[in-house]
Amino acid sequence: MKRLYFNTLVVGSGCAGLNAMDTLSDTNITDIALITEGLYQGTSRNTGSDKQTYYKLSLAGGLKDSVADMAQTLSASGEVDKEVCYTEAANSVECFLKLAHLGVKFPTNAYGEYVGYQTDHDESKRATSAGPLTSKQMWEVLYHSVASKNLTIIDGYTVIKIIMNQGKAQGILALKGDEVLYVGCQNLILATGGPSGIYRDSVYPESQRGMSALSLIAGTKAVNLHHFQYGIASTSFRWNLSGTYQQAIPRYVSIDEEGVEREFLTETHLPLDQIYSFVFLKGYQWPFDSKKISGSSLIDLFVHQEKLKKRRVYLDYRTNPQGFSLHALSEEALHYLEKSNGLLDTPIQRLESMNPLAVKLYKDHGIDLHTDLLEISVCAQNHNGGIKVDCHWQSDIENVFVIGEAAGTFAAYRPGGTALNSTQVSSLRAATEIQRRALTTPPSASLKYTKRLFSNDELLAEVEKIDTIKQRKAKKSALSLMKKYQSDMSDYASFMRDYDRIHAMKQELDALLPSFFDEYGVSETELIVDAFTSYDALVEMRAVLSAMEFAADNIGSYGGAVTKKSGEILPFLGMTLDKRIVTTKDTSSFETIKPFIKKEDWFETVWKEYRKNNGER
Repeated sequence: MKRLYFNTLVVGSGCAGLNAMDTLSDTNITDIALITEGLYQGTSRNTGSDKQTYYKLSLAGGLKDSVADMAQTLSASGEVDKEVCYTEAANSVECFLKLAHLGVKFPTNAYGEYVGYQTDHDESKRATSAGPLTSKQMWEVLYHSVASKNLTIIDGYTVIKIIMNQGKAQGILALKGDEVLYVGCQNLILATGGPSGIYRDSVYPESQRGMSALSLIAGTKAVNLHHFQYGIASTSFRWNLSGTYQQAIPRYVSIDEEGVEREFLTETHLPLDQIYSFVFLKGYQWPFDSKKISGSSLIDLFVHQEKLKKRRVYLDYRTNPQGFSLHALSEEALHYLEKSNGLLDTPIQRLESMNPLAVKLYKDHGIDLHTDLLEISVCAQNHNGGIKVDCHWQSDIENVFVIGEAAGTFAAYRPGGTALNSTQVSSLRAATEIQRRALTTPPSASLKYTKRLFSNDELLAEVEKIDTIKQRKAKKSALSLMKKYQSDMSDYASFMRDYDRIHAMKQELDALLPSFFDEYGVSETELIVDAFTSYDALVEMRAVLSAMEFAADNIGSYGGAVTKKSGEILPFLGMTLDKRIVTTKDTSSFETIKPFIKKEDWFETVWKEYRKNNGER
């Protein structure tokens, strides 16, 4: 077994993980390393949208804004820690300007202002974008900064276990092929992304799977695991179809097993001009929303119904939908198209005029929207829940920080683009808290970690488990089991949820998981690590199903999902804004969120505390 030791270990190489490394290095904590399954595989580098949004405090014009105003928007729907929301707002400008200075091409006007626009679940104009690949640009500049500092990156290793010692994380165990690696650390930062491996129908890149069960198994709690964002996305090339992809108003068609094509939106009971206005609204109402089930979210339901009929569904940008007229659209849609130079004859002309990069993106991936149909489905894209953290993004385990989408800082409704801001704020906060402790904690009182392998029972049992899987031929494939449940999650536990099936799946996993490694392994064509990543996904599914069932019983249909029980849609039962659902590896329950009252700051007092936290007198 190979052994390495660092003060701080970052797991994950997306924008959150890279910024944590970059910030730690800038604070002069250099005994650090980043471990990743694949440096180029994460969601940050491989995803986007029509104009991928970054959400931050307003920095242009006469718009009145403040940290408190933005925090209020982030927390308006409840179920969230207001202190965390305030922190995300307070640090948004610093993090945004760092990215701009590193080279992300956020546009400015003639005066140098970062002009914004309105995004979903927002009444302001805090959103900005560097184009369809905003997060990729972020990843590239952050990676360039980290690489220029010659920091340690351990590439190609999958973390399979957090090793605990006396209530703290002692280190991690990782696999690369048959090689076992132990990395000891004093601080652990998890930047593993959302639970992208639990659904079949997903916008997450196939290379990204998430590993949130790592921390659940170690003993952390999670919040709001039932809250996902689902929306219309392309499937052959995974990409969400928000913004101008919908505002261009393409033709929705389905093709059955006999090759018969239908414009299924014309078969509804609604007037066509209303339906096409709903299509337009999907641009900035992209996520399915149970509140909009009589509005724009009808489009998601109509797509879903076609899929249930075993029909393949497509967007067609070549010609206008049947019965379409620009001037029959809603006033909102017509005004937007006019201001965006989109009053043109066909969907592809409108899309190219408003956002030529959106057309080029698909062309670069072998799909020409001038000539090709674009296959779609309603897919999981963002997780609005995650591991419970405080305003330093520390979990319930003292030395384990969880950042980026792996952290549970959102609920049912959040403005589009807040996820990108959260990657940067969370990593900044975790890194600066680690620095503060290093500067203010006497060495004798700090967590002891020595350059030797702790021989605790948990570590020995995990190594023995790896050896057992290596030596025996599996009768049952862990990977096949995981794929089966991925399909079940998409069919029964996504934006249209079947309560009875959710309950049954949870019971099935309760029976499977305790003896999983005794029953399931890998075939000759599978890798040893597949057994561990499959187990991780199944544990995460079990936790998510627990939260979904509890939410259905106590809240009903709400947020990004509609739940049916015995064939009937559960009504919204109401909720208390200061409560949220907390889930352990095994159970879910309500938690009352601690109140947050921002005390008035006095400059001299803050300055004194700041100097103290930075080791100054």
